Amino acid sequence: MKTISKNLRTKLGAINKRYSHAWENSLKKGNKIYPKSYTGAGRFITLRDYSFQIKEIISDFGYKFKTGNDAPGGGKQGDFIQVSKTAIDNIRANFNNC
Repeated sequence: MKTISKNLRTKLGAINKRYSHAWENSLKKGNKIYPKSYTGAGRFITLRDYSFQIKEIISDFGYKFKTGNDAPGGGKQGDFIQVSKTAIDNIRANFNNC
């Protein structure tokens, strides 16, 4: 676990680009974050999963989270990570400062 937190931030204390890219590309609705999305077209579709990175970011800032799935058929795109609205706002403000 120590090495994962070490990779989250650079030597200067800024957030690593891989993690900031994951935060920017995940869909946020209210207090839910949807870290999975499909990219591509036709038979060349890829599922992008940023769940691990988003959980690490939330844990690094000291917030608690809850995971679940709200898709009617239980599909992968319905997986979400739920945190408080203030947590999302504070994390977003810290990303804008970097």
